[in-house]
Amino acid sequence: MKRTMLFMLSICLASLAQAASVRFQSEAPTVGANDVAHLGESTTDAGNVEGVEGDFYGPDQSTYIAHDRPGMGQTFTTGSDPDGYFMQGFWLKHVSYVTDQMSWWNTLTADAPLIIRVTDPSQEGAAGFELSVETYTTTGAEPGAFGSGSGAGTGIWVYFELDTPIHLSPDTLYGFDVTVTNSVAWFFETAGLDGAASYAGGDAYQTGTGAGTNSLNMETIWDGDHTFLVDMIDGLAYVAPLNGATAVLVDQDISWTIIDSDITTVDVYFGTEDDPNLTLKPVYKKLSKEPATTTSYDPGTLDFSTTYYWRIDAYEPNDVPGGDDILIPGPVWSFTTVPASPIFTENPELSAVFPNEAAVFTATCSSLSALEGSIQWFKVGSPDVEITTDDPDVSIVENTVETLTTSTLTIYNITDVREGDYYAKATNAGGESSSGTGSIIIKKLLAYYPFNGDPGDASGNGLDGTPMTLGVTPNDVLPAYVEGKVGQAVSLSDTYDNYIELPEGFADFRSGITLNLWAYPMIAGNWANFIQFSNGAPGDNIFFCRSGTSTTLQFRTANGEAQNTALNALVAIELNSWQMFTVTLDASGVAKVYKNGLRCTYYNANGSINTPQVTMPIPNVVPRINNFIGKSAWNDAYFTGQIDEVRIYNYALTDDEIVTRYLADAETPLCRYKPEYDFTGDCIVNMEDFAAFAAQWLQCGLDPSSACD
Repeated sequence: MKRTMLFMLSICLASLAQAASVRFQSEAPTVGANDVAHLGESTTDAGNVEGVEGDFYGPDQSTYIAHDRPGMGQTFTTGSDPDGYFMQGFWLKHVSYVTDQMSWWNTLTADAPLIIRVTDPSQEGAAGFELSVETYTTTGAEPGAFGSGSGAGTGIWVYFELDTPIHLSPDTLYGFDVTVTNSVAWFFETAGLDGAASYAGGDAYQTGTGAGTNSLNMETIWDGDHTFLVDMIDGLAYVAPLNGATAVLVDQDISWTIIDSDITTVDVYFGTEDDPNLTLKPVYKKLSKEPATTTSYDPGTLDFSTTYYWRIDAYEPNDVPGGDDILIPGPVWSFTTVPASPIFTENPELSAVFPNEAAVFTATCSSLSALEGSIQWFKVGSPDVEITTDDPDVSIVENTVETLTTSTLTIYNITDVREGDYYAKATNAGGESSSGTGSIIIKKLLAYYPFNGDPGDASGNGLDGTPMTLGVTPNDVLPAYVEGKVGQAVSLSDTYDNYIELPEGFADFRSGITLNLWAYPMIAGNWANFIQFSNGAPGDNIFFCRSGTSTTLQFRTANGEAQNTALNALVAIELNSWQMFTVTLDASGVAKVYKNGLRCTYYNANGSINTPQVTMPIPNVVPRINNFIGKSAWNDAYFTGQIDEVRIYNYALTDDEIVTRYLADAETPLCRYKPEYDFTGDCIVNMEDFAAFAAQWLQCGLDPSSACD
């Protein structure tokens, strides 16, 4: 019998690496006796889910699995078997329209993160809505993937297989959905059917209202249904270890669950050879025709750092007199045991702090034998330097419970010399292991350009700018310095193609970013940039600019070549007027934009107020070589006007800090909010407001007027 603590730990460790899988095939999947399927399919986009006659763009919101669409889902109803069912995965089909219809697809993109869920609609809005959540990151080379293209569609089937099958009750409504998170261009349009022939046991739905949203509800129920098949396992389901699990402890049992009550006996195969035909290896047959009440097998103490393969075959009685029992073969699963050396299950993370604050790192390792000494801490360098409590600003606290040891490193009074990467190291009789790295980042003003006669960096960090022009004689004029908002400002012009080039040094914004500047635009130049950091067009861009020639202020980032959702503030940019623009992106990815110290707002078409805010991935940590004020890496207009007091921070300023920044430069009071009883509009409630109120005292609008007496 295994120790419960170790068994549960192995499940925990193994689950860290588990994920769903995705595969493609041209043939329609076979519908099993317990499967739930809707194989109806439209030959035109107009007949697909939420179809609209003559409009093959309109239904896209309800049919595309894509990076710029909400998650696509489908509810379904299970059968009536009192034992219930185990769901292994589900199939969806790529459209195969007639030739006069148009669709687009791309299944060759790598690193697209998919979220694959099984849901319980009865728990909508609660944590129990998600019965199973697994992930899969595309490789771009999945066998059978139908490539990239446009046209009528391929009709290829896509199988989303759960790593861990999930038990479903009989006669119950469930759902499944797929979401593509982050702006990675992996997408295809699902087949389906709208109208009377739709599936009666459920509905197509979407999750949330924005791209990549994975909410705890079915935001929209669509007319019609996807073409789908829910794959139910026959016979039995494997339980532990999970398929492909790593870091499995060496005293792990294998276990399974009997699904079909007709099963009477099982065979168990177990060994170290990667062979799909384990049944042909007699040495691997560990149990033969064991009663169905047997649901686990103890292989004894396993070897470290070894991959094992296992298979369970089930048998049902044969109704034919004298016939052999009916074999229900199981798949071959595998797992890999822990190495003899310690394994880190918790790694240090980013610690972004202000100067003189404390940074804290935590690392936890699992070790089946006692550690030799304490967990050590190191700062990455040439060579790496051990961090010890000999330093009065260092504290290390260690705690061991059973096989888990946790070490917490605290470094007080952080200064610039502490910035860098840190990791932990543990050693036992089997060897030594290192954790992943965490980083200390000091939150600070990275660069400050007051433009008082030159483009020098007044922050003290040495990130001086360089005046540049790409103009041709006689228009090869370098930027000038004129009267600005505070002191002088730099004057730029699209006529002269002049700008300020910034050096490298804007690589790491894991702790966030704030861009803050004063601008006096004189021309609505097409996509004119205030600030841009990039590696070309496109390539890990960060830019703060005008959207086209509109009055919209835009902040956008890209991770690699994948453009993230833009943050837009409508009706924000005025010509021939000084205005302070600020954008913040915090460490969680929330971006906000400000004008003159206050959050930007605008009115929606229905009259409600919109305060723009989006969530986007934190920019990659990469050197950026195309860094400009007033210029773009694209063939966009150069900024024309004046720019002053540019500040760049590696963290997100708060609302209060942005107001303070504005007041320091504007030198005039700011109406941060309008008091309810401010009738005169001066942002103060005083006797003038009382007089305005008193002037209307006893006015009456009742009809008839006699009712006012």
